[in-house]
Amino acid sequence: MCANYEPINKDRVHLLDLLEPTFDYKADIYPGYDCPLIF
Repeated sequence: MCANYEPINKDRVHLLDLLEPTFDYKADIYPGYDCPLIF
């Protein structure tokens, strides 16, 4: 199964009271890419 994801924008992280990620990541995320995750 193939899937891609759209991670949260850095300017919207504060809406969830989260810390802004300290690393760069791509706008579209595919399996194996580094990205911030929210559980």
